[in-house]
Formats: sequence, structure tokens, C-alpha cells
Amino acid sequence: MEMMQALTEELPVESVYLGCRAVSIVLDPLTSNPLLQLHDGTLIKAKIVIGCDGVNSIISKFVGVNSPKLFSRCATRGFTYYEGAHSFGDKFRFYSSNDVTLGQLPVTDKLVYWFLTRVLTSKDLSDAKKDPTYITKASLEAIKGFPEEIVELVKNTEPKALYLTELRYRAPWDLVHAKFRKGTVVVAGDAMHAMCPFISQGGGASLEDAVVLARCLSEKLKQATEGGGNRLVEEALDEYVRQRRMRVFWLSLQTYFMGLAQDNTSKVKKALGIAGLILVFGDQRSHTDYDCGRL
Repeated sequence: MEMMQALTEELPVESVYLGCRAVSIVLDPLTSNPLLQLHDGTLIKAKIVIGCDGVNSIISKFVGVNSPKLFSRCATRGFTYYEGAHSFGDKFRFYSSNDVTLGQLPVTDKLVYWFLTRVLTSKDLSDAKKDPTYITKASLEAIKGFPEEIVELVKNTEPKALYLTELRYRAPWDLVHAKFRKGTVVVAGDAMHAMCPFISQGGGASLEDAVVLARCLSEKLKQATEGGGNRLVEEALDEYVRQRRMRVFWLSLQTYFMGLAQDNTSKVKKALGIAGLILVFGDQRSHTDYDCGRL
């Protein structure tokens, strides 16, 4: 809520639409400006469109980015509230057994966030993935043999705080040649570089996108008073894409290898993932040593 207020305070009145979903986008044949149609029929005539509409982005399809691929694992997330203080302290903990991994992060002394990854099944792709009873049952089945306090953590999660999603990603090699821009339309966040959560950089990379994009636009728009509005915007978006391309490629490649290393469905894939991590990413924390610059 505070973030939304901070954003809207800098925008013209009635320029923010909530609960909207873009269903199509085209370029106006006369002005070349983008025309967005929302699910309720609203048509928005825009000068610039920045598509941050997630892994199944309509905008990314428009600019020509390949569709995301389905990974062999799924992820469950939940929040568990303890009436009394929990006993986990303030440390992040990670548990792994066979083809199941579980991460646990205390939020407060009474609230704990956890996530679980396991092999994807056909039922996880059906409507059952929205059923809290199924999510709980499948999660408990996956963590048999885990410490009792972890089993209780999952068992006591409020149904409304449970989420099950399949994992989708944009292949690293697709990012090398993808356009990412068409006219004054560009993508950012998962719409640009969806990746599985194995190195926990999806959100951080999206924030980097925002900083770089804002900087590139501001530098070019200072010249807009001299004319050439659309041309300058396109130049700014091209510079943004240039600065982000290899950063998101390396993040995606490391995430891809990490995922293969956890894939127990194929020994070849697992070996390829481990070899890639050793040969290409000897320092597996190198992705944290990066500075996207200042606004």
C-alpha cells in the first residue's frame, strides 16, 4: 500500500488503473504509438508501454520474445502464523532430501515464510493446484522424513496463505538475440527474463531493470524539448536493452544450470547442470557482486 501511494503521488490524477489486464496491443498505423486494450474493453492510447505483466506477458509476445518454457519442478509457498513466538530464531534455513527442497525464513517472531520445490506432476497443472487441501496434502507427502517442526510448519499453514505454481523460465539462449523492444514498447521483469527461483534473483533483477530504464529514459527525455520525441524514446529503450541483456543472460544461465543440477528425472541433465556450475560459475555468489548504477 505504501509503495502504491508513493508511485501514485508522482502521477497525474486518475492515471492509475487497478485490477486491469492487458489482452492485446497494437501500434497505431498513423502515429506508431501503442494502443492497449484491457480486459474490460478500455482502450488506452499510450506514448510508451513498459510491459511488466509477468511470465505469460502479452507485451513480450508483441515485441517478439519467445514463450516461456515449463520446468520439471513446481513451487509451493506459504505463511505460517504462531500464536506464541516460534522457536526458529531469525535465521534462513534450507532443508533438502532426495528431490525435495524446503526453505524457511522467519518474518517476525510469530510469522514464518516457507517455500517448497518438488517434481511437477500432471495434477499440479490441473485445477487442483488452487485447492488448499490438495496443496497441503501434496506438500506433507513430499516432506516425509523431514524434522517434525518443519512438518508442523507446513501442516499449520492457513489455507488462504498457500500458493502452488508451476515454474516457467525463458531459456538463456533466447535472451541473447531477443528484441525486447518494438517501437516505444519494451519489457521488464518476468516479461523480459522469467527465471526459476533457484538463486533468488528474479525480484532483484526486476529492480535493476527499473533503475536502468528510468536512467536511460531520463537522460534522453532531457533532449525532448529539441524535438524527436519518439526517436529519443526508442534510443533510450535500446540503451536500456543493451545494458540489461548480458546481465539477465548470465543470471538466467546460472539459474538454468542450478535447476538442472536439482533435476532427478535425468542423470544426463543433472550432470550437465553440475558441470556448468563448476566450469562457468566457479564462484556461485558472483551474481551478487553487481552494481546497476544510480538513478
